[in-house]
Amino acid sequence: MMKKVFFAFAIAGMFGFAACGSNNTETVDTMVEQTVETAATEMNEETTEATETLEGALTEAATEAVEEVVAQ
Repeated sequence: MMKKVFFAFAIAGMFGFAACGSNNTETVDTMVEQTVETAATEMNEETTEATETLEGALTEAATEAVEEVVAQ
């Protein structure tokens, strides 16, 4: 969650710096695109990690439930 906030501020900061008299918008656009791509990649990695953790927990719970039923 904190990374999302950080990247949002980074993007806002880039627009702020772009408004400081620099007429070279191509550089700013490139920087914004790279930042957005980086944020998206990191968010995908976090989502994948969370999904794998959840799948592991569900598998473990299901295994324990099956073992308990079999033991009865």
